[in-house]
Amino acid sequence: MVAVGVLLPATLVRQSRNQLVLGRLVEDPGLALRNATLTQGYSPSGLLTGIAPAWSLAVEVVFYLTLPLLGLLALVAARLAATPTRRLLAGLAPAGLLLVVGLSGRAMARFLIPADGGTALGWDGDWHWVIMSSFWANADLFSFGMALAVVYVGLQHELVRLPGRWPLLAVAAAAAAAVSTLLAVDRGLIDKTMAAYQLPMSLACTLLLAVVVLPDQATPRSRLLEVLTSRPLVAVGLASYSLFLWHEPLQRLLHERGLTLDGTGGFVVNLAVLGVLSGLLSALTYRYVERPALRRKTRRQPQPAHQTSQPLAS
Repeated sequence: MVAVGVLLPATLVRQSRNQLVLGRLVEDPGLALRNATLTQGYSPSGLLTGIAPAWSLAVEVVFYLTLPLLGLLALVAARLAATPTRRLLAGLAPAGLLLVVGLSGRAMARFLIPADGGTALGWDGDWHWVIMSSFWANADLFSFGMALAVVYVGLQHELVRLPGRWPLLAVAAAAAAAVSTLLAVDRGLIDKTMAAYQLPMSLACTLLLAVVVLPDQATPRSRLLEVLTSRPLVAVGLASYSLFLWHEPLQRLLHERGLTLDGTGGFVVNLAVLGVLSGLLSALTYRYVERPALRRKTRRQPQPAHQTSQPLAS
C-alpha cells in the first residue's frame, strides 16, 4: 500500500458518492490511516478506496479475529455430545452460525437498496455497499471451507468415510453448481451480489479444494491432482494474494497513462504486460514481506503431536 498509495498515484480516492479517481493516499491522511488499518470500508466515504481489492482483506481480518470465539462455540457444543461422531458434528456449529450471519447480512443489505435500485449496479458510496463488503454479508462464504476442515479431521480419526470414486463425483458436482449458477446470471435470473450466486460458487470451489486436500487411499493419484500440486502452480498460489492486490492498481495506472492498447490484440498485449509486472512485484512482495512473516509464525508454533484417534474418542 505504501508503494501504490505513496510512491505511485495509483490508489483510488472517492470524490463523491459514485466517483472514484486515481491519486495518492497521502493527500488525505485520515483516509490513508483507515486504509492502513483495513477499516476503509466501514463508511461510505472510504468504500473501495486505496487498493480496491483490499476490501476482502478487511473481511478476512474480522474472520480471524472471531475465530477464537468460533472455536469456543465448537468446544462447548462438543462437550454436550456423548459420542465421538457427535463431537465431530459439533464442529459444524461455527460453520452453521457463519451461514446464518452471512445470509442475514445480505438480507439487511438488500433492505437498504434505495427505491431507485441504482446501487444494485455498482459499488456506490452508500450503506448498502458498506454492508455488502463487510464480514456481516460475507460470513457465509467461510462456511463450506470450515465444514471441509471438519471432514478432514473426521477422516484423520476414521470417523468419516468417503464414497468410492468421490473425486470424480466432487468435480462433477462442482461443475454442475458453477455452470448452472453462471447460466442463471447470464439470463438475468440472479446477480452476483445474491446468495443464490455466492453460495453455489463457494460450494464449487470447496469441492475442488476437497479433491486436493482430502486423502484418497482407494484410488491412485490422479493427473488432475498432480497438475494442481505441481511446483509452478504451488508457487503461483503462494504469491496469489500479492498478485490479487498488485494487478488492479497497476492496470488502472497503465490505463491512466495511456500505456494500454485497444482491440483483441491489445487485450493480449495488455494481459502479457500486466502479468509480467504483477508477477514480478508479487514475487518480491512474497519473498520480502509474506514469507518472513510466515517464518515468524512457524517458529512460534509447537511441534504437532503424533495424531491418533484416541484424543477424539476419549
